[in-house]
Order: sequence, then C-alpha cells, then structure tokens
Amino acid sequence: MGPIPSKWKGRCSDGEIDGSTCNRKLITMRKYYKNSVNETMRHQKNLFNATDEYGHGTHTLSTAGGRFVTGVNYNNMTRGTTKGGAPNARVASYKLAAAIGTLHAVKNGIVAVMAASNDGPAACAENVQPWVVTVGASTMDRQFTSYVELGNNQRFKNGIVAVMAAGNDGPAACAENVQPWVVTVGASTMDRQFTSYVELGNNQRFKAECLSPDWMNLVKKQYPLIRARDIFKVTFLEVYHNLCKTCIAQTCPDLDDEKAKGKIVLISTHDEIMCLMELKDYAAGVIVALPEAKFSMYAPLISTSDGKAISAYINSTKSPTAYITPVIVELNTKPAPIVSSYSCRGPNGITEEILKPDIIAPGTQVIAASPPEADDYHQAYIALTGTSMATPIVAGVVALLKAIHPEWTPAMIQSPIMTTASTTDNTNQPIKDFNEETATPFVMGAGLIQPNTAADPGFVTVRRIVKNVGTPGLYNVTVTEPEGIFADVHPKRLIFNKVGEKKTFKPTLKAKKAPVSKNYVFGKLVWSDVGHTVTNPIVVKGA
Repeated sequence: MGPIPSKWKGRCSDGEIDGSTCNRKLITMRKYYKNSVNETMRHQKNLFNATDEYGHGTHTLSTAGGRFVTGVNYNNMTRGTTKGGAPNARVASYKLAAAIGTLHAVKNGIVAVMAASNDGPAACAENVQPWVVTVGASTMDRQFTSYVELGNNQRFKNGIVAVMAAGNDGPAACAENVQPWVVTVGASTMDRQFTSYVELGNNQRFKAECLSPDWMNLVKKQYPLIRARDIFKVTFLEVYHNLCKTCIAQTCPDLDDEKAKGKIVLISTHDEIMCLMELKDYAAGVIVALPEAKFSMYAPLISTSDGKAISAYINSTKSPTAYITPVIVELNTKPAPIVSSYSCRGPNGITEEILKPDIIAPGTQVIAASPPEADDYHQAYIALTGTSMATPIVAGVVALLKAIHPEWTPAMIQSPIMTTASTTDNTNQPIKDFNEETATPFVMGAGLIQPNTAADPGFVTVRRIVKNVGTPGLYNVTVTEPEGIFADVHPKRLIFNKVGEKKTFKPTLKAKKAPVSKNYVFGKLVWSDVGHTVTNPIVVKGA
C-alpha cells in the first residue's frame, strides 16, 4: 500500500509496551481501559494490551477490510484466496479492556475496530468513519440513552454511517440496535456447506454440518451409538440442586468413561452440550442435535427432528450403531441464502413503524483471520457464525459506496443498500426462513445485500423524496398489495431529466373491508426503468 495519508492524525500505541505494531495497512493500534476497570485490574497489564486475544475483533475486521491472501487453509477442508469487503482499506484498531465485542469504523478506505461498546473518543478526533458495530444493546430502555446510541446519532448528523448487528437470540423478535439512524444487519447462510453424514446401522442417513477436524477420519465401520444422558454418573437434576433449579448446567456431571469409550454419542439438550469437550477425550464421535449453527464448529450438527429420529432408532434396538462420514465442502448449494435461525427478527421493540432489521448478509460459517492463540487448533483463519459476521460484510459495502460516491449522506447510502436488496434465492424463489417459510421483512429486512446494484441504484429515497443519482430515465411503479389492503401510489411514474433532480411520491393504504387484521401483512412498491429496480417494503397492521 502507499504512504499513510497525511490527514490521518492517529498514532500507534499509548506509550506503553502493549503489543502495538503498525504499518501502512494497520495505521493505528490503541487500547482503552482506565475508565472501565477497578484498581486491582489496572495493574494486570497483560489483560490490557492492544492485541486481540479472543479473535472476534480480528475476524470481523478482516471481513470488512482484509487484503487478498492466497493459499488460506481451513481445517484441511478448504483452500483458496480470502479478502475483505474493502481490501484496499487502511485499518485502525481500538480496544477496550479485555472485552470480546467490537466496534468497526470505515471511511474512504479507513476501517477501525474497537472493543466492546467504547465509542472511541480518539477515533472521532482521528476522523474515523463510518462506524460498524458488532455488539448488541439488548436492554430496550437503553437504546436511546447509552453513549453508543447517542454517539451514533451525532455521527449520523456529521455524515458518518453506523452499521450494527441485529443480535443472535433469534428466531425471536429480539432485534437490537434498532435506532433509525443505523443500518441494522441480520444474518443468512451462503451457498457453501461443510457436509458430513450420520449413517445408522438400519441404513438411515442424516445430513449434518460439520467444521470440526475431530472425528473426520474414523475407520469406515459402524460404531456403538449411545445417548449422552445414558453415560452420566449423576443426573442433571442433581447438578441443578447444587446450582439452581431453572438454569442450564454450567458444568458437566461425572461421565462414565467406559460407557463413552469407543462409542458415538448423541447430544440432544443444552445441558448435555456442556459435556462436549470432555466427550472428545473418550468418545469415537459426537453428534449434536440442536438448532444452533455454532455447535457445528465442534461436532456434526443435525436438526432436532433428525435427532429425535436417531433417538428413536436407539430405543428400537439392543445394539444401535452409527458412522460419521468425512466432511466434504459443497459449493453452489441450493437453496441459498436461508435466513439463519439465530438472527434476531422484528418488529422493532421500540417503534414498530420503523422496520428492523434493515438488511441481511451472510453470517453463517464465515471464514476470516484470527489470532492463532485464540483458536483451539491455533489456526490463522477460522469460521465463525453470527450477526457479528454479517455486519462487517455490510461495512465493506458501505466503504465501497462511500469511495464511489463520497458526496452521499448516511441516508443516501442506506437507501440503495435496502432498495436494491434481493428477496429471491438462487433457485429464483422467495428467500426462506430457517423453518422453510417465506421470509418476511421482519425476518430479512429489505432482503440480501447486493453490492454491485447498490453502487448504481438509479435513484435514492430519503423520506419519500427521491433523488436521481444515475442517468436520466423514466421509472414506473408496480405495487404488490398487502393482504386485505388497497395500496396506491401517486404519481405512478417518475421522470428524471438530469442527475441530482428530486421528485416526491405519496403512497396511500386503505383497508378493503372492516375489520382490519391485527396481524402484520406485507407488500412492496417497485420502481423500475430499463436498467434499475428500486424496492420499498410495505408493512401494515390494523390499529
């Protein structure tokens, strides 16, 4: 990369030996902890260096702005070239204490990462923008009072885009970071899968997702199969007695090593998952039947319904057996994307009239850089899952849009990210939720981000005022009415004669008959000319 721009006012380190090391790519590396820890913790300098021990910040930063790296190998399963969304970006790193969460910022090729929810006073002075936040603000009454949200509001006023994660407690209506001045990002799958199969002794076969290097090379034969609950010396009820009556166990009960040795073990509950790492020392293999993608990092992951089928097989025979096939990497899988089960959905918990999340991006099994010491297998690249992984993908797009259109405001950048999003998958069918139902705007926002079309949207929409940012053209509107609702738009066509010209439109919504449904119904307005399509979702609920 070329010399660091002279306008950059950041610095490397804070005068302490804290691991800071900068270059033309990483142009600032600093830490913040003095106002967030007690006196005893302040003396633990090893906890408060400027490096990333957990991997979350490095992973998300490299997703947003990592350079091209060839020959990347992940678990000996896949090899290729990786890059971030804005590979020519410069990077500034800001870390708060020993926290795991991260904030990111991007402006005209400058990406910054900050730990936890620190709003980075130095980053403001150093002209870092826009911000990309991969931590959540889960307490609803803090959404408009915490310094992160208020700081993002001020940045928005100053022309800085804030992109924030929707949260990972889905599929509930748990969308976080729902302020109108931020881009709120949900997560989806992508068209790549790490596939293994569980083959039972009765010839049943179940597809699994697995990214773990463990149990990849089992001798091809049937192994004894047992449920996890059948190998504990004590029950979880006894564990609860020592902990609490309602919580998930935080420790694994004593295992009967002999019962586990040489067998494949089926884990079916969140209690049993606490024993996963201990089982690795004894079992021939482990199968996890839980609806959470993160567990595929450690063992073959199957659906809960397939788990019930395997459990029924165990009950049906005196000598149940199974085999786990080696992992294969499948590309161009269909259908994709699918909205991930963990991705938080709407409606907006504060203001239902503001649609959240805004957009989805791939967040499941995203491979990106990580400090080797942060990974159990000491790898430099790992796969992580979450809306935190989807958010920096949107960040990269924001950086590119800002570079292409430096005059665009935050609202003008958010507009094409949403209005050009795709609502169809790679089979040309509507994007599905994890349960195979059609995804609604509460599930996927405007849809899956489309970087290329966002760069040339035709026009942008801010408060129903549209501004032509492309060539002169004539746009006609097509209305998809929500069920039971009459929808109309005036005018029905927009004619632009020059770049920068502004027009307005007014939608009208009326119930076709009373009473109006108390459930949400969905539709859309689609403006199109010869080369552009601009889509506005419609969400309606009876008062």
